[in-house]
Amino acid sequence: MNTYNRILEDLQLITPINPSITPPFYREDDSPVNQVKSLTKQMRRAKSQKNRIETLLTAFYIGQILEVKVETPAERSRCLSLLTAHYSKAAVWTYYLFEFLGVEQIARTRYLTLTMLTKIGFSNYQQLKEEAAAIAGARLQEEEVVNM
Repeated sequence: MNTYNRILEDLQLITPINPSITPPFYREDDSPVNQVKSLTKQMRRAKSQKNRIETLLTAFYIGQILEVKVETPAERSRCLSLLTAHYSKAAVWTYYLFEFLGVEQIARTRYLTLTMLTKIGFSNYQQLKEEAAAIAGARLQEEEVVNM
């Protein structure tokens, strides 16, 4: 099975229903720069423990800060200066891939790693984002039908 199909399979998984999610290790009232500093420590810890899911969760949280919480270009630049090019790309790509599916889907994955995600190429990544949005939309429709 190729990398694209492995990632797609991970996006489609539905179990466990209520996975355990490691929260971000920062205070909400911290500045985005301090939040990213805390998360880089959390990521280093997750990587040293070979905790693939926590590494992905932490990348998602960093991407969320970079793409949603940062208010100025200067603040974004300060946050990015704390990351290597690989991790900044991985964080942003992880955030957008799971934006609609949520962090619960990250906890359901079996194969996905940051390296896999950043090595698939931009066009495959774009396709996976479209697949993720379609999966999220289908799940929303299923929920609406069940709740009627």
